[in-house]
Amino acid sequence: MLLHLLMKPTTFIKTAELVELKPKKYLLCVEESNAYIERNSFNSTGAAYAFALTRYSLPKHLINFYPLEDYESF
Repeated sequence: MLLHLLMKPTTFIKTAELVELKPKKYLLCVEESNAYIERNSFNSTGAAYAFALTRYSLPKHLINFYPLEDYESF
């Protein structure tokens, strides 16, 4: 019974996006398999990538990056 309470449901990352909202302001959006979306803001891309790596074991090349000029055209 205790083991069941300690077990965490298996999740995997569906999408991870880093969007530049304005110079020196980035939003990291991570959607997991259970449809939970976590959003965190950062002042540098390096901090966002470090967070993704430590929290989700998600390397930089798996995160879709949208620079400000591309994002504004949507």
